[in-house]
Formats: sequence, C-alpha cells, structure tokens
Amino acid sequence: MKFHLTLAAAVAAFLMPGTITPSHAQQQVVETLTCQSSTGSRTSCAIQGEIISAGIERQFGDGSPCFLGFTWGFEENGIWTGNGCSAQFAVTVERASAQPVVDPQILQNRLRDTRNALRATRQELIKEQESRRILEAELAEAESALRAAEAAAPNAVKRNRRPQMAIRSVSVCSNKAVRDAKKAGARDPRVAEILSARPTQGSWLVIGRVRADRNNNRSTSYFRCWTEKGKIISYSDEI
Repeated sequence: MKFHLTLAAAVAAFLMPGTITPSHAQQQVVETLTCQSSTGSRTSCAIQGEIISAGIERQFGDGSPCFLGFTWGFEENGIWTGNGCSAQFAVTVERASAQPVVDPQILQNRLRDTRNALRATRQELIKEQESRRILEAELAEAESALRAAEAAAPNAVKRNRRPQMAIRSVSVCSNKAVRDAKKAGARDPRVAEILSARPTQGSWLVIGRVRADRNNNRSTSYFRCWTEKGKIISYSDEI
C-alpha cells in the first residue's frame, strides 16, 4: 500500500496541470537544490520556476531516509523535506521561453525511470522484511527454550551464572561486530539491537543488528555469534 501511494504521488507530480502543454512554449533547465530538515519538522526550499521533476543526487546527514511522497516531495515552486530527510536534489524547472515546446516523450521517460526506481526500492524492502521475519521466528524459539531452561535450572544458576554469561557474551560479540564494521570501511558503526542471546548446547548464541554509515548512507547488517566461557568460538555476518 505504501508503494502504491508513492507511485501515485510520482505520477501526479509528472502529470500535474501546468507542466508542459502544446499551447505554451517553455524553457527547461536543471538546477541543484539542497534542502534539509530535522526530525519531526518540515522544511520548504524554494526555486525559481515551475518544477517538472526532481531526483535525489546525494543524501546526507543522520536523519531519516528520503522517500518520495513520505519525507520529501514537490511544492508549487520548490521542494519540501521532513522528518530528518536532508539531500541535494537535481530539479528540472520550466520557465517562460520563446523556444519550441519540449517533446512530451521526455515526461514519459521520466515517469518510466521513477517507476523503475520505486520498484527497486520495494524489492529491497521486501528482502529486509523477510530477513526480519526469519530473525523474529528464531527469537521466539530462543525465548521459548530460555523459559524452559529457567524452569529446569537450579536457583543458584539462574541467579548468578546465566545473567553473567549472557552479559559477557553480548559484550564480546558486540565489540567484534563493531570492529569488523570499522575494518570494512563503515563510519560510526554501533550495535542497534540485540535480537537474541540464549544458551545452546554448552555455548551462547547472540544475534544482533548493526547500523553504520556507508557512502553517506545509513546501512543495516546482522551478525550471528557463538561464545563459550565468555570467548568467541564462531562468528558470522550472514544470517
């Protein structure tokens, strides 16, 4: 549903009244416009002329990703951004000119490119949602096993050993994930979430999610780590 609304917004932006009509000769120019916003706010950035199309050249900052129709879009004479979206846009504007009318095929090409970009974004989100579902299923299984182990374990083990080993395992695995991300060239990596930390066959299994900056974009990766007596015995960044 979200992507259908985004595509509808893109179509409306390309076919809105006053773009290019056979009865008006216009001149089109491409200009660069930077527009920034903070979380929970909206910013309007004006540009001279009527906007025909716009696309993101470069996204920057630590705010929310920029999605057309959700955190950025068109206004009558400018671009708006919101909820932390900050980016540099390539904006095609139309101004009065004595030149001949632009071929309408240009609009069709832009609309086709927008559809392709939205389709690619939707596929990426589908993959991420599938990975999340798998991890959530593993987490539910781990929680069930942990409850069974707690019911069978002596009080002393539950009170002392298990919490200490859990904290130690999470700590060493998180440090390993951050170090590997830095070696891979990521900027400001951090463990955003521990999805699972449970004992399994004499060792501990820790599953987590890492957020970092890569090529001026926020990226997400996962890791799976096994420890024994507080030391890593196996580590993988493939889930």
